[in-house]
Amino acid sequence: MTWPLLVYFVFVVFLVAAVLGVSYLLGQRHSEPATGEPYEGGIVSEGSARVRFSVRYYLIAMFFVVFDLEAVFLFAWAGSAREVGWSGYFGLLLFVGHHSILAWGSSGQAWESAKLSDEGVTIAGIDGGVLRGKGWEMMSDREKPFALDLRTGMLLPAHAG
Repeated sequence: MTWPLLVYFVFVVFLVAAVLGVSYLLGQRHSEPATGEPYEGGIVSEGSARVRFSVRYYLIAMFFVVFDLEAVFLFAWAGSAREVGWSGYFGLLLFVGHHSILAWGSSGQAWESAKLSDEGVTIAGIDGGVLRGKGWEMMSDREKPFALDLRTGMLLPAHAG
């Protein structure tokens, strides 16, 4: 008995073709000079597309993905709540609690790094075995001068000689 599936498939194909056909017949046909230009919300873009984002932005994006997937598991649990009983409920609390601790604990939102990013490093010069320049500090999210002792490989205070 696969004929209902075949009828459904034919109906979907017909509906898609009908919507596309009506759109083609009733749609506007115009070409203006600004039609092919890239824009964002009607505003012509300016500046570089290579804008620096704080590392915290990507951290928040990762948390969004984790909690979005967590929501999928919550919906699955809600569908089987009666079958899994209290043990399933406590397992769910453990699952959600673990993710919440990861997200809001000391290793989550409070995560920071004092390392310099290797992207956007500007070298000012080398004098007396010390490499000087500027680099992007991820913790403060701004450019910061640095000095690197080439003999030891240690990062020195920027004003050290």
